[in-house]
Amino acid sequence: MDQVTLVEYGQKAYDYELIDEEYLYAMTFPNESENRVPLRVAAVYLAISTLWIIFSDRAVILLAGDSAASWQTAKGILFVGVTTLLIFELVRRPMKRLSQANRRLMQTREQLRLAFDSIQEGIVSTDSRGAIVSVNNALVTLIGANGKADLWNRPAKELLAEADRPGLERQMALALKDGSAPSISEYSINIDGGRTAAVELSVAAIRSEIPLEQGHIMVLRDVTERKRMQEKLLVADRLASVGELAAGIAHEINNPLTGIIGFSEMLLQEELPENHRRDVQTIHEEAQRAAGIVQSLLGISRKHKPDVRPVAVREVIDKVLALRQYEHRGNNIVTKIDSDDSLMVVADYFQLEQVFLNMVINAEFFMSKENGGGQLTIKTERVGRMVNISFSDTGPGIPLEIQDHVFDPFFTTKPEGKGTGLGLTICHGIIEQYGGRIGVSSQPGEGATFVIELPQPTD
Repeated sequence: MDQVTLVEYGQKAYDYELIDEEYLYAMTFPNESENRVPLRVAAVYLAISTLWIIFSDRAVILLAGDSAASWQTAKGILFVGVTTLLIFELVRRPMKRLSQANRRLMQTREQLRLAFDSIQEGIVSTDSRGAIVSVNNALVTLIGANGKADLWNRPAKELLAEADRPGLERQMALALKDGSAPSISEYSINIDGGRTAAVELSVAAIRSEIPLEQGHIMVLRDVTERKRMQEKLLVADRLASVGELAAGIAHEINNPLTGIIGFSEMLLQEELPENHRRDVQTIHEEAQRAAGIVQSLLGISRKHKPDVRPVAVREVIDKVLALRQYEHRGNNIVTKIDSDDSLMVVADYFQLEQVFLNMVINAEFFMSKENGGGQLTIKTERVGRMVNISFSDTGPGIPLEIQDHVFDPFFTTKPEGKGTGLGLTICHGIIEQYGGRIGVSSQPGEGATFVIELPQPTD
């Protein structure tokens, strides 16, 4: 056997796709039966020729007399012809069986190859050293390899993230030791581009009396999407719990808010000094905003019909900054506004105020925490049929590895007690509710920019 690629066989290897004649012959004539055919031919040839010589010599002496030489020649010719026919027939039959076995073996091999490569889960077989000797197409696709040849003779554990490799080694050793049913574990597998994917990996031992022929067969199933769905279900369950909690306390919150709103409205109808009137007006507006926040929180678990109408973006920005002016002075926050006063968007006024307020408070927190202050730049511009509102700060920025998670429920980088991880999640839901988008761009140490896109009113 001189075909070298995949499966260890003693000190040699052969590719299951490259089967040579010696292997075919062994499959056709097992237990060294290939030596029996030439021995059989030789024995028959020897017996026939011996009997022929003995018989023919006696016949020539008795019958031929002086014509012995002619008979001797004829005897030789006849002998050669008969023995040739016999030898041909004896050799032809096993060769015919060999040819038929060859075709059957090729058909079986092709069926096995197609079945092997048609399986949707990744399959890896290893030798006794744990090196890869064969893989199927699904495995190549799963890890993003260029082809099967890229994986041959590599340690199978190198397919996994480094932290998971000791676990796989223990699993392989246990499978070979006790020969129990295939064990299943969950690992992270390295894929092309430096990324990882979650897989369920089952290991079974390939057992043999010959140690060199032992190994393992592994089946890998990509469960990344399933885990993502499980996480979404978990988040949905947590959000449902928050919604139930919000519904339970909404009545208790709305009762005092109703009193505050009602009495503040009554005070506003009285003759008050201007400075007191401004204070009462602020109380009245903040109570209304609190009521709107409760409704937004309730909207996490049930649909809430907002008051959608054209809203002046600059008006909402000014309102939010007026609410935060005291904190800005105390935390050395400077605000710069670059806004077109005529820009309008379609949204609920209080929900948009809530979104903007969340953007401003987050920027305040990280700028004051890291730098003792900074600059917040708010810019609006018309882009086609959309209005872009950006909030840029000079804070520490957001690490690249967590930028994809800032809108995830309950995800927060604030210290315990400083944030719930729901603020940006609610903002994301509000903006998407009106056909808009919200995104973030940041470089560590260079601040962060949140961009909100909302549609303009249609004529």
